[in-house]
Amino acid sequence: MKILLVNTVDYGGAGKACYRLHKGFLNEKIDSKMLVNTKKNKDNTIICNTSKIKQLINKFKIILDRLPS
Repeated sequence: MKILLVNTVDYGGAGKACYRLHKGFLNEKIDSKMLVNTKKNKDNTIICNTSKIKQLINKFKIILDRLPS
């Protein structure tokens, strides 16, 4: 199983909660990555790449646009 956690930042309330989930998955030997827009943590399993975030958002928009109203 591979997990990608997406959050705006890796700090603050939601960022810390997301990071705790991420570390929990890693501790259980689950392949986990965290994608953020702004990174303060030095953990190399946290990816900070705004172009990847934009690509991901665009994919979600396409999926959501196809859903019935």
